[in-house]
Amino acid sequence: MLDGTIRILLLAALVQPAYAYDEDEPLSTAADMSQWCKEMTYGELSTRSDRVFNWTLSIVTRGNAYVVDGKWRVDGQDVRVECRSRIGAARKYATYRILAGDGG
Repeated sequence: MLDGTIRILLLAALVQPAYAYDEDEPLSTAADMSQWCKEMTYGELSTRSDRVFNWTLSIVTRGNAYVVDGKWRVDGQDVRVECRSRIGAARKYATYRILAGDGG
């Protein structure tokens, strides 16, 4: 019994979601920000539906911040997401919002 428990604990320690980042790691590039946004919003949306696909995005720099305007296809509807972070800020300070679907 103890051997099985150790295996389960070891497996739980090795299996982590794709979006498990070091919270203090900075978002220094637009590519870092877009990847963080994609993985965080996918993680959130996939808890609501198993049909989350077709990620598209645009990213802009506004002052000293990255702003991602993204879109997922979820259950036949487009769902917009928005992510923001100050350039170079730690990931723990970045934010994302799931916006209403467009009905299309």
